Amino acid sequence: MSQFDRLLRDEIRVVKSDGTRGPAIKASVSRKTITVFRSDISIEEGDMIERETSRGVTERYFVEEVDFQEKFQQIPAHYTLHVEKQTKLAQETKNQKPYTSQSHVHVQGNQNRVLVQSTDDSINIVQANSVFNALDALQREVENEIEDDQELSDAIDILKIVRKAVEQNNARPSLVEKLLNNLPRVGKIVSLANSVVTALTEVQ
Repeated sequence: MSQFDRLLRDEIRVVKSDGTRGPAIKASVSRKTITVFRSDISIEEGDMIERETSRGVTERYFVEEVDFQEKFQQIPAHYTLHVEKQTKLAQETKNQKPYTSQSHVHVQGNQNRVLVQSTDDSINIVQANSVFNALDALQREVENEIEDDQELSDAIDILKIVRKAVEQNNARPSLVEKLLNNLPRVGKIVSLANSVVTALTEVQ
């Protein structure tokens, strides 16, 4: 398993307009975007994405925009899909017991942790503001210092991958450091990249 495969926690299928359903593939799904580290499949605007959760719910996402990036240094070719969530289709089973959820909110230190659903099936959302602030500063420096259009596009793509990993709370400092080492070493980019890794280490 590659270091990028560890970012892919979801399994999806691509459904074409004619109803053809593709094979199950690994992906990283968030509310508005889906990342797929594959170049051997075709995903187009207008396709539907299906994701079945562990609770037996099928989520459907409409692909509004497709951004495909070729392989760049250590970053494999990948799709970033801008999507709109359509439906949740519950797949009920016989004698399924009603689900009662409980919500708890805990705020401590620099992290706001929200526990949603029951104790056994809680979803933890950590807002690491210091990491996002460091990423924002790094992106401003990247946009100010990199003049070549292709280098700028590649750098922004790297930052998108890092930000998505942080948003999903599965960004390991060592992986983030490797990704950021691919940025051009101009201006204050190196020092600001180091501050991102430091902030990430502190919140984990």
